[in-house]
Amino acid sequence: MLESIRQFLTFEQRLASQDGLGTDCGEHDHETREQYFAALEMLRSHLHRCLIQVSKIANTEIQTISRRIRYDGLWQLEAYKKPAFEDEA
Repeated sequence: MLESIRQFLTFEQRLASQDGLGTDCGEHDHETREQYFAALEMLRSHLHRCLIQVSKIANTEIQTISRRIRYDGLWQLEAYKKPAFEDEA
């Protein structure tokens, strides 16, 4: 989960530097904003699905996330890179 947050922050910083704006400026062009919010949505769904898995292991329910903003438990595998194993490299 921490790695996904780190990747998102790195992505956000790259967007800001490509845009020529500081990360605090908030005046990104339309395309940059769309990329940012698409990445943020992917991060949110990833973290929620991770929490679903943790709650299954802990045999408990996730109570802090409103039911109306929860994601289903189906992973969007096309959004993930297949890990490279040492013998495949």
